[in-house]
Amino acid sequence: MSEEDSDTFRSPLGTKQHWDEVYQLEINNFEDHGDIGEVWFGEQVQRKVIRYISETLNVPLNTPIFDIGTGNGAFLFALAEEGYHELFGSDYSEPSVNFCRIQQATFTEDKTIPETAHFTFFVSNFLEDDAKTPNGGNFYSVIHDKGTYDAIHLDPDIDKEKYYTALKNCLAPGGVFAITSCNWTEDELIAYFVRQDGYLKELTRISNKTFSFGGKEGNTVSTVLFKRE
Repeated sequence: MSEEDSDTFRSPLGTKQHWDEVYQLEINNFEDHGDIGEVWFGEQVQRKVIRYISETLNVPLNTPIFDIGTGNGAFLFALAEEGYHELFGSDYSEPSVNFCRIQQATFTEDKTIPETAHFTFFVSNFLEDDAKTPNGGNFYSVIHDKGTYDAIHLDPDIDKEKYYTALKNCLAPGGVFAITSCNWTEDELIAYFVRQDGYLKELTRISNKTFSFGGKEGNTVSTVLFKRE
């Protein structure tokens, strides 16, 4: 997707009403037959990001990690299984946050996740609110986005620059920002986040499933990690 397209393209996936309906349905499915919902972009993509955080970067287990647009909380619950225990997730959809809390209670009771895992799920619009508030006003050392940046660009009425401003407001010095997108190439993500202000630099690109078309090869999804200077 180009910036020009994102300024005019509109989709139901860019609306709060859509996601409220999605996560209310997921609550119903979970309560009816234990369905935890979809892992966006697949479990393999998620595992690669977590492996890079835990093994390559060797991020300590007590590091505060923030998931933007947490959805069904899949990323944070997977981190908890790895031993991480300072986990924060926000979403502007109240049913999303309710679903995460319902799962947390169930997973804690059946010991799917360690009792030491501490989750803070909160309703918040990342573009408008101070995401640091639930963390005592402190910055996050790791911030993750899987699909939220995409959804924001499906509403042409949203000022997209607010995303970068909000990110700068909550990522700690030396912190890592990991983003996975299905609408933007690696180069497009880097062009948006690496700027002359020197706030972020590219840390690494994580290879995902590729496809070939017209003699060219591309990724079905793009994952890039950045580091704050």
